[in-house]
Amino acid sequence: MTRVLVTGTDRPVGAAILPRLVRHGLLPVAAVGDPASSITAIDHDLVADGEIAVDLDIHANVHAALEDVETVVHAADVRPGGNDDVPLSVRALASACADQGVHLVLVSRVGADLSSLGHRKALWQAEQVVEQTAGLEYTIQRITHTHPATEKLFQGPWLPLPSATPIQPVSPNDVAGRIVGLVQAGPSQRVRDYGGPELMRFADIAHIYKQVRGSTPRKVPLPSVGVIAEAVNGVHVTETGDRGNETFRTWLER
Repeated sequence: MTRVLVTGTDRPVGAAILPRLVRHGLLPVAAVGDPASSITAIDHDLVADGEIAVDLDIHANVHAALEDVETVVHAADVRPGGNDDVPLSVRALASACADQGVHLVLVSRVGADLSSLGHRKALWQAEQVVEQTAGLEYTIQRITHTHPATEKLFQGPWLPLPSATPIQPVSPNDVAGRIVGLVQAGPSQRVRDYGGPELMRFADIAHIYKQVRGSTPRKVPLPSVGVIAEAVNGVHVTETGDRGNETFRTWLER
């Protein structure tokens, strides 16, 4: 049975990947980033091998964690405003995978190479590390905002984007299905971007959220400059990429 090491299992995409792997006859192993923490399986019924502790910044630790592993899915992207050193972690991971002939699947974000947001720039740097690691067999999959990330846009005191901003939320479950397909396909380098089934305006998303949840934060005038201008110009969506199935409304209602 193919063993697949998955990082970021405490986040929506990584967590959704685990049961998908099981359903496709693959054996997932969840990687815990803090080697000093207690090791508790996320779900003993789904993750047959439980979790292993591995410091992703240290090559030797990653090397040991890859024993009997055929593919690594790196879904532990940096959170907005976080201090995660994504390029450093990916460098150790990519180097160890290249040494041991392990396929590395990196989950990145659409527009990583165009955005001035710190966490997106970090993912772009991580992509470059992967592409430049000699001998590495890899796949890079960029995705749009996930449904949970989109919902967080409505948790503040005001709406953070202008009404006309294009947005394309994608289901973590749809992404998980895509990633499992890439694991099975083998190294494919940079593949087509993957987004949600609906490319809408932020005003449309806000309307859906209000219908399902009952209210939205208040709307305030926002200058179309900097990162807001990038979003308005469609940096974070894909018109030509592949698309998932679950809509934002369906996800909210479920």
